[in-house]
Amino acid sequence: EIGHCDPSKGEDRMQIGFMKKTLCRIVFNTMNLMRGNTVHYSFGGDDQLPHIILPLYTSVDSFVETDSSVRPPAMGVKMFEEDEKSFKERRKSKAKDKKYELGKTYSFTLHNGNLDLYSWKVVGIPGVKAMDLESFWRDMPLRICAYETDGPFSAKHTKTSKKYLVPVARP
Repeated sequence: EIGHCDPSKGEDRMQIGFMKKTLCRIVFNTMNLMRGNTVHYSFGGDDQLPHIILPLYTSVDSFVETDSSVRPPAMGVKMFEEDEKSFKERRKSKAKDKKYELGKTYSFTLHNGNLDLYSWKVVGIPGVKAMDLESFWRDMPLRICAYETDGPFSAKHTKTSKKYLVPVARP
């Protein structure tokens, strides 16, 4: 999720120009063609915060579900491995709404060679020079979060339809 649009100040969507918005749409639609309509996005408005959302279960690089009686993978040392069979089944999965259970630990890794959060830039896109994310986000924060929605993945992700599971913010 992006930002803190304040409708009381007339802010209900990202303030980006036509060319940048068109570039974003091309990138997101290309991702959907490559990944089977897994990217949901909005520039804001219609009771939605601006967001770029992918289903956690099918989009992360590795995913391990651990029962409470078993020790989960160690964090912060070396990237943990997901067995090859589980990886292939998960990536082929059409289930965009995996059910998560209390008492289990869910460990995952996510890497992206095009998003450099340290320098706050989009990089490595063929034919496109590095772009400062501030030109898209301005001073709005980026929130990396996990949430469930009441309706289908393709429906609007409004404040009332979301139940947050894991919020993490970059101010």
